[in-house]
Amino acid sequence: MIATHGLTGLKHAFLGSTTQRVVRSAPCPVLVVRENEHFSAKERARRGRTPLQFQKILVPLDFSECSQQGLTYAMGFAREFRSSLVLFHSVVLHSYAMSDEYSALEVPNIRVQQEEYAEKEMARLRQVVGRELKNVETKLAAGSPVDQIDQCVRAEGIDLIITSTHGR
Repeated sequence: MIATHGLTGLKHAFLGSTTQRVVRSAPCPVLVVRENEHFSAKERARRGRTPLQFQKILVPLDFSECSQQGLTYAMGFAREFRSSLVLFHSVVLHSYAMSDEYSALEVPNIRVQQEEYAEKEMARLRQVVGRELKNVETKLAAGSPVDQIDQCVRAEGIDLIITSTHGR
């Protein structure tokens, strides 16, 4: 377990992040705890219970083997703390340079294919996880995963995010 100030922008650039470096290089799972000062008064009051009572756990997934390991940890936490799980995936919309007017027509199809694949995978994972846990829901979004995860955390009242990293 390691704490972080959650610095961003220039403060992060100049001061760096020991926590980020530990997370990237640690050979074991790392639980990162943020300061509560960035929460609104209402959110601090909601989270006023002891720190290790997690009602809602968010699990961002990219369907890789690595994210499956994160899901396994999250399921263990959900069982231990009797929490609900929110399985989350954000379809990343990449920009592509197109060589002619005909290829530009393929971009909407790529997005639709990504969304269909994500829906199928999330349904499959919900079914698999639902065999062991009762409170499981799925959320799909489109756009920057970082922005979409942040929005989901705020909208859903998430207490803990369990995610995996490739350590690159």
